[in-house]
Amino acid sequence: MFSTNRVKHLQIHIQYISLATNGFAGKNPIAKGGFGEVYEAVSEDRGRIALKRMDRGQGQGDHEFKTEIALLSIYKHENIVSLLGLTVKDANKILVYKYESNGSLDKHLNSVDLTDFRSV
Repeated sequence: MFSTNRVKHLQIHIQYISLATNGFAGKNPIAKGGFGEVYEAVSEDRGRIALKRMDRGQGQGDHEFKTEIALLSIYKHENIVSLLGLTVKDANKILVYKYESNGSLDKHLNSVDLTDFRSV
């Protein structure tokens, strides 16, 4: 069973996240997915970051949150976004990632500009 105690070293205080996102101001969301909104922010010690804020209304819950933490805290690869931290405070469940300026892999895989190797 996964426990957030295993990743205590990744925990970030909610006030730090609120400061970096300007209180999750409406101008900061950069994407919306199954997990909730994704925000871009700047951190003094981590540079540009992306934050996923879990929205239970989007259908995701504790299991998905814990699974993402478990996978990203174990697997490291140049093509997998780096998990920098997390916050679990009351209803707030937030994952902090390194900001990737080229966007997500799923965005590129679903692009109409992607070359189909079968037709080459």
